[in-house]
Amino acid sequence: MASRAVVPRRHAQATLKSVMNDHAFPMRPARRTRPPFTARKPDPAPKPVLVVLHQEHSTPGRVGRLLLPLMMAAGGQTPLYLSPYIEAHKDNYYASLKAAQQRLDWAPGVAFLSKAIVSTVKELVVTRDALNRLTEIWKARRKLRSGSAALRALSILPHYPVVTTKRLMVLLDVSQPVALEATNRLVKLGILKERTGYQRNRVFASPEALTVINRPFGAPPVLPGDAN
Repeated sequence: MASRAVVPRRHAQATLKSVMNDHAFPMRPARRTRPPFTARKPDPAPKPVLVVLHQEHSTPGRVGRLLLPLMMAAGGQTPLYLSPYIEAHKDNYYASLKAAQQRLDWAPGVAFLSKAIVSTVKELVVTRDALNRLTEIWKARRKLRSGSAALRALSILPHYPVVTTKRLMVLLDVSQPVALEATNRLVKLGILKERTGYQRNRVFASPEALTVINRPFGAPPVLPGDAN
């Protein structure tokens, strides 16, 4: 992955606001009584708000893990998604939760999350390097005209492995005919594949990029030309 967040901050903020409006509500602390005739002092700093997640469509844990990277992107930080690590280490995850809930022992949970963060960052570095190599493999597959939309799209596809022509128009800042020509060119090169079978509203995906991104946690990336 790239070293910086590729999701536009304003888009992440808008999405986060929409999700919070649909699935959460703030829990306000109970009102505290004050002695009469006592002037209230202004709060020195904003206080955190406790958010309770509804269970109608998903469990709080899953929604929370989805919200974390979205909140990081909305704050202008690189998103960090811990679910793949948690999925690969379920037994330790549940054991740490049990220790915290039943014995108020927080140490296993802190240790688990610390290792999850470090391991996920290392995994992201491996993924980023693999996607950079994949981009070079694409460029060597066939020479594309310098500055062309198709060539510029090769640097975008690792971050947006599933795109539409309209989306590519925005990402490349080109007209629809130019974006359509670029997607058709990349389809011919085997870099993109149309997934819907429709003539309109088509969706294109990069199977080679998705293979790298969606591999099991800790598994080595598989690139074109690697031995099976």
